[in-house]
Amino acid sequence: MKNPHDDTKQAMAELDSGQGKRSATADKLFEDLGIQRFDSVWDALEETPQDAQLMRLRSTLLQEITQRVARWECLDVVAAHRLGVALPELECLREGKIHHFSLEELLAICNRAGLNVELTVTEA
Repeated sequence: MKNPHDDTKQAMAELDSGQGKRSATADKLFEDLGIQRFDSVWDALEETPQDAQLMRLRSTLLQEITQRVARWECLDVVAAHRLGVALPELECLREGKIHHFSLEELLAICNRAGLNVELTVTEA
Protein backbone atom coordinates (compact mmCIF):
# COMPACT_ATOMS: atom_id res chain seq x y z
CA MET A 1 0.00 0.00 0.00
CA LYS A 2 1.28 3.43 -0.94
CA ASN A 3 2.06 5.80 1.90
CA PRO A 4 -0.12 8.94 1.47
CA HIS A 5 2.82 11.10 2.49
CA ASP A 6 4.96 9.86 -0.42
CA ASP A 7 3.35 12.33 -2.85
CA THR A 8 3.85 15.15 -0.35
CA LYS A 9 7.49 14.21 0.18
CA GLN A 10 8.08 13.96 -3.56
CA ALA A 11 6.41 17.31 -4.22
CA MET A 12 8.37 19.03 -1.48
CA ALA A 13 11.63 17.53 -2.76
CA GLU A 14 10.84 18.82 -6.24
CA LEU A 15 10.10 22.27 -4.85
CA ASP A 16 13.30 22.24 -2.78
CA SER A 17 15.32 21.34 -5.86
CA GLY A 18 14.04 24.70 -7.04
CA GLN A 19 15.14 26.27 -10.25
CA GLY A 20 11.87 28.22 -9.90
CA LYS A 21 9.99 25.44 -11.65
CA ARG A 22 6.82 23.80 -10.45
CA SER A 23 6.22 20.16 -11.18
CA ALA A 24 2.84 18.65 -11.92
CA THR A 25 3.12 16.70 -8.64
CA ALA A 26 3.71 19.88 -6.65
CA ASP A 27 0.89 21.72 -8.41
CA LYS A 28 -1.48 18.82 -7.71
CA LEU A 29 -0.46 18.71 -4.05
CA PHE A 30 -1.07 22.40 -3.56
CA GLU A 31 -4.39 22.17 -5.38
CA ASP A 32 -5.46 19.20 -3.23
CA LEU A 33 -4.54 21.08 -0.07
CA GLY A 34 -6.28 24.26 -1.21
CA ILE A 35 -3.01 26.20 -1.11
CA GLN A 36 -2.64 29.11 -3.51
CA ARG A 37 0.66 29.63 -5.32
CA PHE A 38 1.90 33.08 -6.28
CA ASP A 39 4.74 34.19 -8.51
CA SER A 40 5.54 37.10 -6.19
CA VAL A 41 4.94 37.92 -2.55
CA TRP A 42 3.23 41.08 -3.76
CA ASP A 43 0.73 39.00 -5.75
CA ALA A 44 -0.22 37.32 -2.47
CA LEU A 45 -0.36 40.49 -0.38
CA GLU A 46 -1.98 43.03 -2.66
CA GLU A 47 -5.66 43.10 -3.59
CA THR A 48 -5.27 43.69 -7.32
CA PRO A 49 -2.69 42.76 -9.96
CA GLN A 50 -2.11 46.49 -10.53
CA ASP A 51 -1.30 47.05 -6.85
CA ALA A 52 1.06 44.06 -6.89
CA GLN A 53 2.84 45.41 -9.96
CA LEU A 54 3.23 48.82 -8.34
CA MET A 55 4.72 47.22 -5.23
CA ARG A 56 7.16 45.16 -7.32
CA LEU A 57 8.36 48.38 -8.98
CA ARG A 58 8.69 50.19 -5.64
CA SER A 59 10.50 47.20 -4.13
CA THR A 60 13.00 47.07 -6.98
CA LEU A 61 13.76 50.78 -6.68
CA LEU A 62 14.14 50.58 -2.91
CA GLN A 63 16.60 47.67 -3.25
CA GLU A 64 18.67 49.51 -5.84
CA ILE A 65 18.82 52.63 -3.68
CA THR A 66 19.93 50.75 -0.58
CA GLN A 67 22.58 48.85 -2.55
CA ARG A 68 23.91 52.11 -3.96
CA VAL A 69 24.06 53.73 -0.51
CA ALA A 70 25.89 50.69 0.91
CA ARG A 71 28.55 51.03 -1.81
CA TRP A 72 29.15 54.66 -0.89
CA GLU A 73 30.60 53.66 2.49
CA CYS A 74 29.98 57.10 3.94
CA LEU A 75 28.42 58.57 7.04
CA ASP A 76 24.63 58.43 7.25
CA VAL A 77 24.35 62.20 7.27
CA VAL A 78 26.33 62.37 4.01
CA ALA A 79 24.23 59.62 2.38
CA ALA A 80 20.99 61.30 3.46
CA HIS A 81 22.19 64.62 2.04
CA ARG A 82 23.18 63.01 -1.28
CA LEU A 83 19.74 61.36 -1.52
CA GLY A 84 17.92 64.53 -0.49
CA VAL A 85 16.21 62.85 2.44
CA ALA A 86 16.27 63.32 6.21
CA LEU A 87 18.10 60.81 8.41
CA PRO A 88 14.84 59.11 9.52
CA GLU A 89 13.89 58.59 5.85
CA LEU A 90 17.31 57.08 5.15
CA GLU A 91 16.67 54.64 7.98
CA CYS A 92 13.25 53.81 6.51
CA LEU A 93 14.95 53.04 3.18
CA ARG A 94 17.47 50.76 4.87
CA GLU A 95 14.76 48.97 6.85
CA GLY A 96 12.75 48.36 3.69
CA LYS A 97 9.73 50.37 4.83
CA ILE A 98 8.32 50.40 1.36
CA HIS A 99 4.96 51.92 2.29
CA HIS A 100 6.76 55.04 3.48
CA PHE A 101 7.66 56.00 -0.10
CA SER A 102 5.60 56.52 -3.23
CA LEU A 103 6.85 55.39 -6.62
CA GLU A 104 7.45 59.03 -7.54
CA GLU A 105 9.52 59.63 -4.40
CA LEU A 106 11.63 56.54 -5.06
CA LEU A 107 12.22 57.64 -8.66
CA ALA A 108 13.40 61.04 -7.45
CA ILE A 109 15.70 59.42 -4.87
CA CYS A 110 17.11 57.13 -7.57
CA ASN A 111 17.87 60.17 -9.68
CA ARG A 112 19.67 61.90 -6.82
CA ALA A 113 21.59 58.65 -6.15
CA GLY A 114 22.85 58.71 -9.74
CA LEU A 115 20.71 55.77 -10.83
CA ASN A 116 19.09 55.72 -14.26
CA VAL A 117 15.66 54.10 -14.29
CA GLU A 118 14.31 52.69 -17.53
CA LEU A 119 10.93 51.07 -18.08
CA THR A 120 10.39 48.04 -20.25
CA VAL A 121 6.87 47.11 -21.27
CA THR A 122 6.08 43.56 -22.43
CA GLU A 123 2.95 41.62 -23.18
CA ALA A 124 1.41 39.87 -20.20
